[in-house]
Amino acid sequence: MIEPKKSVGDLAAVIEAVDKQLAEDIPAITRVTFERLKSEGVSEYDAKVMIGSVFAREIRRIVLGAKRLNLKRYAENLKRLSADSWNNNGW
Repeated sequence: MIEPKKSVGDLAAVIEAVDKQLAEDIPAITRVTFERLKSEGVSEYDAKVMIGSVFAREIRRIVLGAKRLNLKRYAENLKRLSADSWNNNGW
C-alpha cells in the first residue's frame, strides 16, 4: 500500500474527489486510468491515490493562480500514469 505523504485529511479529500469522478464518470479518462492501473496489478486504493496525486497537482495550480482546472493537461498526465512511472518517479 502507498504511504501518504500528506496529512490524512488531505488524502481523504483527494480520494473523495477521485471517488466522485469515478461515480460520475467525469472526466471519463479517470475511469479509463483507474481500470488500466488495476489491470497493471495496482490495488483499487493505490490507483485512487495515484490518480489523486495527479488531480492534487492540478488543484495546486489553481491555488497558485490558474483560473480553472486544465482538463487537457489532467488527461495527458493520467494517460502517462502507470505502475512503472509511479515507481520510477513517485509523481
